[in-house]
Amino acid sequence: RAHALISRCLRAAGGGSALAPLAPLVGFGKAHAPRPAELVAGAEAVFRPVTLDAAGLRTVEAQLAQAAAAAPAAEADAPATDGLLAGSDRGAESYRRVHSPNSPRGLRAVAEASECDDSEEEAMAADPAGAPGDQADEEVYFVVHAAGDAPALRADALRTWAASKARAPKVWVDPVCADPSLFAHERLAYDLATLALCRRLVVVAGPALPDSLRCVALLFAWSALGRGLGDVDVVLAAPAGDAAAEAATLAAFDTFAVMYCRAEDRATQAQVVHSVELATVS
Repeated sequence: RAHALISRCLRAAGGGSALAPLAPLVGFGKAHAPRPAELVAGAEAVFRPVTLDAAGLRTVEAQLAQAAAAAPAAEADAPATDGLLAGSDRGAESYRRVHSPNSPRGLRAVAEASECDDSEEEAMAADPAGAPGDQADEEVYFVVHAAGDAPALRADALRTWAASKARAPKVWVDPVCADPSLFAHERLAYDLATLALCRRLVVVAGPALPDSLRCVALLFAWSALGRGLGDVDVVLAAPAGDAAAEAATLAAFDTFAVMYCRAEDRATQAQVVHSVELATVS
């Protein structure tokens, strides 16, 4: 099903479909972009949800803090342009290195992609309900959260949410579950493929989330993929009992406008801008 959904949004890019705005988010129009089968196979190969028991929550809290500490250095080292969008040699080389058939992810991606030719892609795109590989035996939540919100508050929000469940939930959360070999210009495409593999969504709503272009794109993608609000949990990332902080978060959502959103990198910004452009003419 995930493969079929990705195939459909790529095929809809020129047809005015509601899925058309998703095409740039999964790499449509980029040089050296992976085929849908390769994209989904790569996401499946590294799909490692974490269980939010006591140990899992400690891991999430530690890695959120590490990512927040490393963010300024990562922004300083970010390239001025997106190699894949520009079609440069650097972009082509980075794609070949990460997706090399000699890498573990590459071996599985190539093997699975070779089993699905264009005719199979067309059949699954036409009938995603009948697509093979829909083995969602376990309920996995995709976590949407903004790097701009305090990592301790995000971790506390997930802890509170997990405690409300009858058993420890399984989640896919960046950076704990993300593939560290991905470059900035690949992240959003693989995030969307991973989103299609998850059955439910949890939104860690802090004041920075409405300003995150990546988060907004993922929430839009969830809706465009035909998922409902009944499969979404929302938890506030605010200090417990702090009415002022809760009010500030709600105010941030009340005043949301996509024109004020910021991207964490230029590649994401370019992808979402193209998506918005398609959405306005679809």
